[in-house]
Amino acid sequence: MRREGVEKSGHLQINKNMVGQLVALHDALLKDPRFPQYTAEFYKTLPYIVELRSKAGDAKAGEIETCFNALYGMLMLRLQGKEISPDTQTAIAQIARFIAILAKDFHLDEEDKLFPHDDQKQQ
Repeated sequence: MRREGVEKSGHLQINKNMVGQLVALHDALLKDPRFPQYTAEFYKTLPYIVELRSKAGDAKAGEIETCFNALYGMLMLRLQGKEISPDTQTAIAQIARFIAILAKDFHLDEEDKLFPHDDQKQQ
């Protein structure tokens, strides 16, 4: 963290790279009609993302990064023993469900099992 100058704020390059990969997969899943469950889960999550982004001020982040920031914020609240409102708990539960689906699809994509290859087209 010291080497990259992010001791107090910011993200390590490896984290930026991972978020970039997740964003690329997120975009591909939304565009592909074979993933209606993913799209539906994203649209259930979107109102929470929009609300969080509206509270972020100048520190606006993309949709996926906003989800991770929310999960991290919840972790910090729990570690500090702070009370968490029912509305926040509901939002975090939905965000966690959505990110879990994205993570599952990310691992399937890493194994080349998410987007089946059409061998006919490659020949």
